Amino acid sequence: MREDQRSDAPAVRASGARTPAARDATHVHLLGHSGFATWTRSWRGGVLLVLLALLVLVPGLWQLPPFDRDEPRFAQASRQMLETGNWIVPFVQDRPRLNKPPLIYWLQAGTVAILTGSDTSKDAIWMYRLPGMLCTIGTVLLTWRLGRRLMDARAAWLGAALLAICPLVVVDAHQARSDQLLLFTVVLSQWALWRVLHVPEASATSPSESRLPLAALLTLGVILGISILAKGPIGPLIAGLTAATFALATRPWRGSPRWPLRAVAGTLLVAVVACLIVTPWVIAVANQVGFDKYAKIVFDETIGRSAAAKEGHALFPGVHTIALVGLFFPGSLLTGAAILAAIRKGFARPDTTTPSRWSRVWTGHTGTLFLLCWALPSWIVFEAISTRLVHYVMPLYPALALLSARVILRASAGAFTPMGERLTKIGFLIWAIVGAALTGIAPLSLAIFAFTKGHADHPTRTIVLAGVAGAACIALCIAGGFFALRGKPIRATLLGAIAMVVGLATLLASTLPNTRAIWPARNAIAAVRSIDPTITRPVGAIGFHEDSQIFLSHGRLVRLADDASLAWALDHPTALIIARRGEPSALALIDAGWTEAALADGYNMNRGKWEDLVVLSRDQADATRREEPAP
Repeated sequence: MREDQRSDAPAVRASGARTPAARDATHVHLLGHSGFATWTRSWRGGVLLVLLALLVLVPGLWQLPPFDRDEPRFAQASRQMLETGNWIVPFVQDRPRLNKPPLIYWLQAGTVAILTGSDTSKDAIWMYRLPGMLCTIGTVLLTWRLGRRLMDARAAWLGAALLAICPLVVVDAHQARSDQLLLFTVVLSQWALWRVLHVPEASATSPSESRLPLAALLTLGVILGISILAKGPIGPLIAGLTAATFALATRPWRGSPRWPLRAVAGTLLVAVVACLIVTPWVIAVANQVGFDKYAKIVFDETIGRSAAAKEGHALFPGVHTIALVGLFFPGSLLTGAAILAAIRKGFARPDTTTPSRWSRVWTGHTGTLFLLCWALPSWIVFEAISTRLVHYVMPLYPALALLSARVILRASAGAFTPMGERLTKIGFLIWAIVGAALTGIAPLSLAIFAFTKGHADHPTRTIVLAGVAGAACIALCIAGGFFALRGKPIRATLLGAIAMVVGLATLLASTLPNTRAIWPARNAIAAVRSIDPTITRPVGAIGFHEDSQIFLSHGRLVRLADDASLAWALDHPTALIIARRGEPSALALIDAGWTEAALADGYNMNRGKWEDLVVLSRDQADATRREEPAP
């Protein structure tokens, strides 16, 4: 029987001595034989995953203000799409936003239309976040179902659970952007790609082997077309690298002379179907803005972003690998060891007379190979390109989650020898320290910062909740590290998962929303609303330009250049103007008769500096409103 056809469920050693690994394996088997294994194969497992995802996705969904800068751009463009009825070219005010494809705008605008009856005056940021949240839940379920085709059902379920609670996915799902939609389409396309690449042993020698799997190829083409409409070429890039690496590792052409022809034909078929999905929108855009202009935008967002850092996102090479420990916590417990061990075990020399390492072919678990081909080549590409943001590698996390879960279960059964290596134990200590910092120390430090600055809503409740939850999370992570060092990765992962759920819920529902010190744009609009609650007067912003101001003002705020601000203010004598306090543009307005009507401040995380803001008004009735408003 081939390895990929065997169950990789952990087995307890039959010897009488019960090692720590064997005791933890007994814990695994208690879960498995008491019903857990059955649940992971049935709809009950899906319900458990949905409930787990909701535990971290719902907290903060409506409390958190828009995250500058991408989220309010997406939300405002979707709002204007619904208001104007222009479903082809998204706009933020009068600026076309064509650097991202339209699918997320369609989904967000459609969601708001359903919830508000197409009345955008009743919308809120959480409505624009709903499509991403639903895509996240769908991704978790798809990861579980795909994992069941690649490995034991318990490992598949555990991998999906680790993906559901990892910080990168959860925090990104609280932002109305296209990344969760991309993640969903990538997992869906990888499922279709697995159906194309994986030929069952029973049919490998049959005449049908020479036929193209048309249904799977057509499905893959449609999904990749949808993925392009979600976020450009990322989906096809990952699928292409996966397929190419899988072929290099398995060398299918050695046993099938017709394989190269079939591969070319299949690739062309997928490309044609994907183009048929995307082309109508491209033609519609070209008709509105011009093909040359749109082609330049596409070039800048693909080749240009790869060759040079955009918008200051020039993080150092290797940042994705270093950040993985925290952004994939607690699933990162054995991720590095799992990848290295899988590569060492899976490749073997075909014969002793060919010493070249390039002659090695994959002889290990086929599902593991597919996950490695999914994760590693694209990871190298994302580390190599010039523009680096930590969420760029998120579409690779489902593969890492499944690889990690499989090894966690194997290690619990004593079937993973690197558990006792010194480097692995050092990794466990780093894992526990990073987890304690993420789930306990960081939220508590943020609450203390807001408290000392006097910029916290419900300060006592916020800091007490952050302190109690933070202390509990730190203790859980330390205990998890202890169990990992004792050879009990299941218990370590479980404690880390509890810490992450508690830490994320506290951070997203309490600490972040109540920490006014980190939301200067929200504070500025709150100051405007303290004077004009419905914002019926013109509103301008000088110097301090964040996109959430536009969304929170329902598109009424106007960005002003320093040299044009005075002329605009004189043309709009009833206007309220947001400016940095003490800067020349603000002083010029004060000399022209404007007065300080309200104050706002906060730490601008995009610029890395504290913002001291003022709302200027020419109406003397507003001059008495100098106290800092509550948001």
